[in-house]
Amino acid sequence: MNEATTTQPATARTIWRDKLFWFMLTLFFVGGLVFNVLPVGFPVFKQVFAATPEKLGLVQCAFFTGGVLFSVVGGWLIGRWGLRVAVTVALGLLTAALLIISEAPNFAAVTLGAGCFGFALFATVTAGNATINNHFQDKRQSTFFLMALVAASGGVLGPAVLGRWFAFAGLQDESWRIGYLAAGAIVAGLALWSFFFASTEFHRASGSLPNTGATNSAVKEFLGKPVAYGLGLIYFLHGAAQGGIVSFVGLLYQKKLQADVDHAAYLITANAAGLTGGRLLLYWATSRWEISELWIMTGCAAGATLAFAGTIASPSYLLGLIVFFLAGAFVSAIGPAVTSYTGGRFRSQATTAFSLSVGIGSLGGASGAYLIGLVASRLGVEKGIWLVPAASVVLAGVLFRWAIVERPFELQSSGSAEK
Repeated sequence: MNEATTTQPATARTIWRDKLFWFMLTLFFVGGLVFNVLPVGFPVFKQVFAATPEKLGLVQCAFFTGGVLFSVVGGWLIGRWGLRVAVTVALGLLTAALLIISEAPNFAAVTLGAGCFGFALFATVTAGNATINNHFQDKRQSTFFLMALVAASGGVLGPAVLGRWFAFAGLQDESWRIGYLAAGAIVAGLALWSFFFASTEFHRASGSLPNTGATNSAVKEFLGKPVAYGLGLIYFLHGAAQGGIVSFVGLLYQKKLQADVDHAAYLITANAAGLTGGRLLLYWATSRWEISELWIMTGCAAGATLAFAGTIASPSYLLGLIVFFLAGAFVSAIGPAVTSYTGGRFRSQATTAFSLSVGIGSLGGASGAYLIGLVASRLGVEKGIWLVPAASVVLAGVLFRWAIVERPFELQSSGSAEK
């Protein structure tokens, strides 16, 4: 049943003393820690299972397809179970998916595990976003940026450690599997924390969740607003660009500059470090001033387009590492900004909006990764990866057009606007 209560959301004065706040910080850090364990493992899958670029693109496609499948049932499940149960189940499934990958006897099992991993990870993110939107509404924008910052920090550490383990342990024996087992053990620990977490800490966050009977009407209401389709396009293009570049930049540098497996992973680490730095700056700015989310996204999408192109064209590994760091800094705002914007525009249907948006963004990620892999298998990864800046420049154009024609959105409740 839905965990409902009349307790008011946390205020700015109590947020750092809120136990649920610290659980959310840990949840988003661990989510960032494991988010890119699949592309970091591409050199392993290529060598151990003789996977082609098209098959590697299929792995990422399966990952994002899992997110699409979750979006179909996610709002209903969270509304029926409540946030605590939804988070616990999602983390349990995430643990199982990592175990499937670690024990995979063939490439088909890796692909299956990737689909389960995507379903569980996006379920975790959606439930976490719904918790933040409901429980920390008076500090919604800055809290979303802070959680994104923490997730990016995890994204710095995870690929670096896993890539270094692959380089240290070698790929000829079974030692690569230990990396995925270790990731699964970390997620399992968080699942236990969620399971034994005092349910009253989640009650306040679940007070405005839709009941199961209202979910269908919430979907219809969301889809009945034109802004939903604009947001869907933004999620799609952002997913295609970021998902595509992270999936194949390592293989590009391995082929183009003969980078080792750990150096290929460090590219993803550099990008995540850029995400961390950019989100730290944005958290500082948005906690002090109200800034148009549309203009934030427009500027960052334009900068990301140039940085993506520079990363692909870089003649050296070190220069590419620096430019890919800048790409992370530019793209850092887009995810949390569009999430915050969605939560503001669809407060009464926030869980449904987050769930459906995850599916649309996952479609973009799946399409981008698979198309790049398909082109790379036929024409080379050097040509296929140029689909990334192409998607990014379209995203920048869409956002610029939207920011020009729409007046700055003002929340109806003075208590819910970020000052």
